[in-house]
Amino acid sequence: MIHITRGAINYIYTTLKEKQTNTTGVYYLFECENILTKEKKYFLPESVDVTTDRYEKIKMRENDSEIPASGKVKLKPSGTWKYTVYEQTSSSNLVPTAESVVGVIETGILQVSNATEEVTYNFHSTTETNYIHIP
Repeated sequence: MIHITRGAINYIYTTLKEKQTNTTGVYYLFECENILTKEKKYFLPESVDVTTDRYEKIKMRENDSEIPASGKVKLKPSGTWKYTVYEQTSSSNLVPTAESVVGVIETGILQVSNATEEVTYNFHSTTETNYIHIP
């Protein structure tokens, strides 16, 4: 599971290079779908650092002012999102059905949280009595 903080620069560590088909001219398209609202967002990473052979460090910004082609996307509401990463040959395409898309190379879960948002728990008091019968 990948954790994303709203309103911040986020780094996603992946092993996409291991799964991609092409060895050169590869770009990644991210699709994020909120599991409750079914709203989909697409973005291209702001940058992809491949200085190591073990993983890629992908930079994206969760931001209210969206610029998907520059890695800025608004993932609201906070909560659970499904993500799909597509391998593609275009550096600007944001459509997963375009000809430049080679295929899906990774899927998973994003947990999006607000740094200032607190979780509220409700305590339910009850006066009921439960009996357990043991024969």
